[in-house]
Amino acid sequence: MAQTVLLTGAEGFVGRALARRLSVVPGLRLLRAGHERAAGEAHCRSAAPPLDLHLELRSESSARQVAGWNADTVIHAAGCTPATGADAATMDAVNHLGAERLARHSIRGGLRCFVFLSTVFAHGDDSAACPGGVFTAATPESPTTAYARSKQQGEHRARALCAAAGVRCVILRPAPLYGPGMKGNMLRLLRAIDRGWPLPLAACRNRRSILFIDNLVDVVMRLLAEEEASAEDDARQDVWLLSDHTVAVADLARDMAAALGRPCRLLFAPRPLLRLAAKWSGGRLDIGGLTRTLVVRDEAVTTALGWRPAVSYQEGLRRLAAWYRAQAAAVDGRD
Repeated sequence: MAQTVLLTGAEGFVGRALARRLSVVPGLRLLRAGHERAAGEAHCRSAAPPLDLHLELRSESSARQVAGWNADTVIHAAGCTPATGADAATMDAVNHLGAERLARHSIRGGLRCFVFLSTVFAHGDDSAACPGGVFTAATPESPTTAYARSKQQGEHRARALCAAAGVRCVILRPAPLYGPGMKGNMLRLLRAIDRGWPLPLAACRNRRSILFIDNLVDVVMRLLAEEEASAEDDARQDVWLLSDHTVAVADLARDMAAALGRPCRLLFAPRPLLRLAAKWSGGRLDIGGLTRTLVVRDEAVTTALGWRPAVSYQEGLRRLAAWYRAQAAAVDGRD
């Protein structure tokens, strides 16, 4: 695999997982770029591997340097989410306009393939009204949040620029991700279960598709291998939805508890009570994630790459629980 790969967002949850795999590929030159300062600069975060490059996607001058990095492939895993406290304007500046800058300047540097890590929420946040209750690549785009809209608009600009330049563009729209290093709602649920809190989720039979982080990484690795093996320039524009398991919310809680070796205390609660709980939580409890349906199904990636999830749902939860216990032990050891 003799190619140069630029990975943005290398300090994030997805970026770190990708960097671990990419860094051991023989012959691959990996450039880790992120918002944290690059190696050798002051205040570089020691808890993560050092970045090779500092990239500020809101800055035209910072993005302009990308052309000089001469990447064959860009894996765009950087992004700004509400969990970081970003408002709509900031998410648009990073996820939409930042993606456009990155694609434009990467193309100037001789880009062959642009891989955009987006979100399945570009199709909306509830698949129940779709045919079969499922999101597929054919489902019309209908983002309902500022984050999803900013990602969708970034997709459109990157695809348009790549199409005009004859560069391949692959949009990956994963279901909600879980695995070691995760944050957000899944981690909050795991913590609540570990602490033995009663959870009003017994009535939550709505099904949610999810994706283990290592299975997402495997898709990207297979894509890179395909690109390297291709003898000709490829200007295809692909959109792939990704998931590896679909589970009812109540069952997910039970399965997490089993992986942790903890009892699972689920209570029956009507939706109005759940909404009240969400209000009491100060917005930390995502009521939509508890009561809406989000089922994702797309065979395009299997057809294109022969991909099947290498890590099962049960094994993914086992690895997640092992990481969580190790993190908790490390915190206890510092106290």
